[in-house]
Amino acid sequence: MSGASGRLALSALVGLALAVTAILPARGSSEPGPPLALSFSYAQDGNRAREASGEDKQKPAPPAVRANSGRGLFEIGILMAYNQTRYWLNYAKFIEDWQFHFIWKDQRRRFFTFEAWMFDSNAFSLNWTHSLAGVLYYQFGRTNNLSWPQSFLFSLGGSLWWEYVAEWREIISLNDNIMTSAGGFAAGEAWYQLGKFFIGRKGLVNRVMSFVVNPVLKFNHWLDLTKGRNRSLGPEPGWHDFRLFVGLKKMPTSAGVGPENNLFVGLHTRIVHAPEYGRPEQSGRVVTDTLASDLDVDFTLRHGRIEEFNFATRVAGLGYYRQEIGPDRRGYAYYVGLGSAFSLYKKKSVSIYDSSAVPVKQGYDLHLEEPRRFTDKMAAVHVAGPVLDYTAFTPESRLRFVADAYLDFGLINAFALNPYSEEENIGGAKTTVLYYGYYYGIGTTLASELTYRYRALQFGGRLRYSAYGSIEGLDRFQGEVTDDFHLKDKRLACRIEAAVRLPGAPFEVLASYEGIGRRGTIKDVRRRDFEDRYAFCVAYKF
Repeated sequence: MSGASGRLALSALVGLALAVTAILPARGSSEPGPPLALSFSYAQDGNRAREASGEDKQKPAPPAVRANSGRGLFEIGILMAYNQTRYWLNYAKFIEDWQFHFIWKDQRRRFFTFEAWMFDSNAFSLNWTHSLAGVLYYQFGRTNNLSWPQSFLFSLGGSLWWEYVAEWREIISLNDNIMTSAGGFAAGEAWYQLGKFFIGRKGLVNRVMSFVVNPVLKFNHWLDLTKGRNRSLGPEPGWHDFRLFVGLKKMPTSAGVGPENNLFVGLHTRIVHAPEYGRPEQSGRVVTDTLASDLDVDFTLRHGRIEEFNFATRVAGLGYYRQEIGPDRRGYAYYVGLGSAFSLYKKKSVSIYDSSAVPVKQGYDLHLEEPRRFTDKMAAVHVAGPVLDYTAFTPESRLRFVADAYLDFGLINAFALNPYSEEENIGGAKTTVLYYGYYYGIGTTLASELTYRYRALQFGGRLRYSAYGSIEGLDRFQGEVTDDFHLKDKRLACRIEAAVRLPGAPFEVLASYEGIGRRGTIKDVRRRDFEDRYAFCVAYKF
């Protein structure tokens, strides 16, 4: 993809996100509804917990609280001023990033042309974490009762301010803007919804979880309570499924040894926010707020070090929800709408140049071992796309099917680079490819999930396919890129699992198989591989 077409495609990505925000009315996200549950539920099904506590009865709705945009702007302003001051005081440490002077000619190019819109040359570990900055910016809006489109503008505005003002000597980093704004929403909304789940519940565990999961929400909620505001965070979710697990995972190591056993630890969460979901009720309505959210984090440990790390979020809303469930608890519920997601996958590095320890400098003569030994990694913002969620209910079972399709922007490991470097000199490649083994790419992701639960048994499967192509002509040091070759990568991941809940306890035992297939292409060099992983875990369900 050429520089001009790359700018056009990236502008389209940002424009798509902005167009979505324009669709919704500018209002707070909290609607009047039933108060949050006041007990910590260890039941598998949120509906059963509500029935047991009598919460299905109609209760008067507490008044909604107005959006506090002023406090949100003050909080993000304080954070931005602090970070910006620290950065300017240490600016001399980043002299390799200086490409513009504080003169009209240079700043005019930065502000009023696309000439400074380039991809930066930072390490993978630094660039994917810009999404976490976006998550924090997003929370300053969302936890002050702003809608998700308004909160997205916090992430976008914070990113643009940092790129244009704080880093006034540097290029306008396209990848940072996308990861901070779109990634801040995709990960930040799921983070917010998970924190909101715990914030209104009593008990030590809930208080601790609400602070650990989302301290910004906890702080702003406390400020509202100290001012005597009866703050409603919306109705109780219709269903949730949280799984905290530990076990063993057998898989190949990053060094190519194995397969070997690794300690496997993680937290997987699912929430459907429609309050009537699964109840004997008929409804059909247009949804403008978040209807479902997932947040998963897991990692494997070998000899006390993280061997592999996964982090993924998913949010869905802005669509149509329909439910037909009779008094006998037989029926269905479904929604179709717009979704967004974020994915991070990182294997442990085995070489020093596959890290942030090697800085990129203009004109730097890179003397490192050949061929390269980069390990697999990926960070992708699944910017937007259609989602479908269908559930069939009986009194003793539940069958749920989810399907998504997304337009992606990602930091993608060049899977074919290692064998390519055995045959070719890669000295003229894209800067991030040469130093860190990844490229900036645009692609698509198709994903589906099927889960069936019958009494204490649960079976499930997931399938995800992604394809990416690199963007050419927008390297920060484009003048030094003498071989701007195109890269293509495909990733197929499948997972099958079975679980049984232990009688009378909030625990289950589960076993799973996961397969990951990778294909990479550089010119005539192709590389493919398929890894098998097996896991056995004990999970705490809440």
